[in-house]
Amino acid sequence: MSSEGDAVASTSAADGGVVDLPTLKATIEALSNQIRDLKASGSDSDKDQIPPLVKEMLVKKKKYADANGGIGVDGKKYEEPLSKSEKKKREREAKKQAAAAAAAAGAASGGGAADGAEGKDAGDLKADPNSKGSLKKAAKKAEKAAKKAAAKKAAAEAAGSKDGTKPTQPGGDSKKAKAKADKKSTSAATTAAAKPSRPPAAVAIGTKSKLPPLTLSFNPNAALTDRPVMSLSVAVLTNTVLDYTINSDHNRHCGPGLGLPKRQDGDCGGDGNNIINGGEICGDATIAKYVLRQACVGSSSSSGSGGYGTAIAQTLLGTASDSASGQATIDQYVDYATSLSKFSLPRRVRAVASTLNAALATRTYVVGSSLTLADLALFASLGFPSQYSDQMAVLDILGSNDDATKKMPTYRWMMMIASHPAIKEATQLAVGITQLTAQTTAEAAFAAQPEVEPLMSGMSPLQGATPGNVVTRFPPEPSGYLHIGHAKAVLMNEYYARRYNGRLIARFDDTNPSKEKEEFQSSILEDLGKLGVSPDVVTFTSDYFETIREYALYMIRSGLAYMDDTPQDVMQKERMDRIDSRHRAQSPKEAMEMFELMCSGSEDGAAW
Repeated sequence: MSSEGDAVASTSAADGGVVDLPTLKATIEALSNQIRDLKASGSDSDKDQIPPLVKEMLVKKKKYADANGGIGVDGKKYEEPLSKSEKKKREREAKKQAAAAAAAAGAASGGGAADGAEGKDAGDLKADPNSKGSLKKAAKKAEKAAKKAAAKKAAAEAAGSKDGTKPTQPGGDSKKAKAKADKKSTSAATTAAAKPSRPPAAVAIGTKSKLPPLTLSFNPNAALTDRPVMSLSVAVLTNTVLDYTINSDHNRHCGPGLGLPKRQDGDCGGDGNNIINGGEICGDATIAKYVLRQACVGSSSSSGSGGYGTAIAQTLLGTASDSASGQATIDQYVDYATSLSKFSLPRRVRAVASTLNAALATRTYVVGSSLTLADLALFASLGFPSQYSDQMAVLDILGSNDDATKKMPTYRWMMMIASHPAIKEATQLAVGITQLTAQTTAEAAFAAQPEVEPLMSGMSPLQGATPGNVVTRFPPEPSGYLHIGHAKAVLMNEYYARRYNGRLIARFDDTNPSKEKEEFQSSILEDLGKLGVSPDVVTFTSDYFETIREYALYMIRSGLAYMDDTPQDVMQKERMDRIDSRHRAQSPKEAMEMFELMCSGSEDGAAW
């Protein structure tokens, strides 16, 4: 006796040749796994590959069954798969047969009751319709019909009462019958009200959230367009990305979400005495707008003059000018891009290209003369093609990768946006959250060939780092010789600078002349050479004193820095106990006065 697994080859009735069943079975399993992986990816381009693979797999399954005596890959009798119309046709026929059987069973039951003793014998022959299970099912059906009729009657009476008219009662109803009917109606209404209904899909807006404040959470297995690419882009552009915590949540299936800061209940009309959870907001476009508005409010709240990121945030939102039409146009493009999200990638690309080819014929950006949220929203509609593979997918949809296609305004605009350093960093932040192995995470591919070498064992990729945009530095103080701790620091900075095709700066921190010597500086450079480290540039902190001073003044004027003369031991204790310094609420004007006093070199200024 042989089994399916024992068969090596069989003659196919279809083509008269020999079919290698184990090889064919392995091919079918490989196709099945490939289809499953494509479905799991969620990408529109992957979904387009599924139908031809399914068709090929069905052909091979039939070939296997024909060669194996009608037995399929699963060891069961093979049956041709039905189309949707055939399935519906069979379902209708099955329902008709069931209805006819039920009618026949009812007629047989009635006839048996009228025929007396003879009917009893007939009933013995037709035991199924009168079995305990059938009778119980019929009783439930009758009870359900009675409840439905009672509920309808109750609704009709309620409608009549609302209109001011008295519902008509049957002529022969007594008070007892009326009370009984009312009781049944009330019972049916109560049952209907008590029956739990399926809750609609809800979005947590201003409600309690499991997300900590300013935590941006999304599913690492979602397609790139379902990740907060717009939100990360504006956070990088406004230099506020470090204000947010990026969280990976495999159980999140409702799109990206952002936990809001806790607030006083007075913000919602309360007495302001209780701090309540800020809730969360969902959706990439919504989160992006919040990040931009927060950049404006957070930067200007202390000084009123605006700080870092404010001007960029206002430009992205369109509020930098007083043009209401410009702001409305940006909002219109964002709404348009959001409305396209329900369509497939090919349809989105053609729609956006049709719009932009006309809009960008004589301009660089979609609205105005600089990058706005409208550009980011439409770029996201194209699949956020910052990576090489995504750009090729857009080109395939537009027609072909030829000169004519590359001269299209949409293509020129797409490549310009894709080359922006902030867009690349946002892409890496969105892609890098996907864990490939226990030690490595995914990295964005911005070119046809890998731009970076594989990570060395034990090393992790830099979060948000993109090739050509990484600068590391090794800042020794020339007041002694290098030790083993210095070697670890410099080798790590050297590795990342070379891996990402960036630069390594050796910056001597010569801010303490009393301890520094030329001997130590020469020794440090010599030791770096022995370690195989060659800095791209050697600088000195003292060369940038004036630049550092200008940045300090800028931060003070913007309300981002204050002067503090707290003794070191007290300051350390306050930091450990998370206690604000007494100078933290210092105004920019007071801080400026203390800064000038410090720079004067006077005895009073030495304390600062």
